[in-house]
Amino acid sequence: MLGGEIPLGKFVPIGGDNIAREILNTIGDKFAIIMQNHGVFTIGHDARHATKVAVELEERLLRSHILRCFGGT
Repeated sequence: MLGGEIPLGKFVPIGGDNIAREILNTIGDKFAIIMQNHGVFTIGHDARHATKVAVELEERLLRSHILRCFGGT
């Protein structure tokens, strides 16, 4: 569902449409992006799909964090 690595966007202050431009310029063909100092933004075919992407990403990040805490890769 996530299609590989999640792109990382640079920090853009909230306000105006600069953050939207950074997301659109960086996200490519993915459904999620992690923005520096902001967190995760997801998109989808509709609101339900975007929510599923967000939940999937959060679950994978949690599993990855737990594995790293216990010496996994």
